[in-house]
Amino acid sequence: MSAPTKEELIEKLGLIKHPEGGYFAETLRSPDTLQTDRHHWNNGVRSQATCIYYMQTDDNPVGLPNKNMSSIIHFYHAGAPSLHRFFNIEDGTVDEQVLGPDVTRGHRPQVVCPANTW
Repeated sequence: MSAPTKEELIEKLGLIKHPEGGYFAETLRSPDTLQTDRHHWNNGVRSQATCIYYMQTDDNPVGLPNKNMSSIIHFYHAGAPSLHRFFNIEDGTVDEQVLGPDVTRGHRPQVVCPANTW
């Protein structure tokens, strides 16, 4: 069995272009919500959990770094390893982790991006 092409993955998983780069499809949005002080969208009402498929590609790379207000978990499934840098503005630290298949070379199959880091 050969690996699917990016075009096959986009079609079969129903991925669309993400405004910040890559492709995505939402797979879960919890009906359970909570009120936050994040009033820039939906009057601060947020789902307690969401999940997406996300794929970076050579034709739609990730744009500028962004600050996520919630922690995000990235899982490796296939493709080339990717370097993730997390910038903590409060204490000035930088953490680097490689999301990929080769744990003997320091890759991790799961990388957690803490909330409020760039």
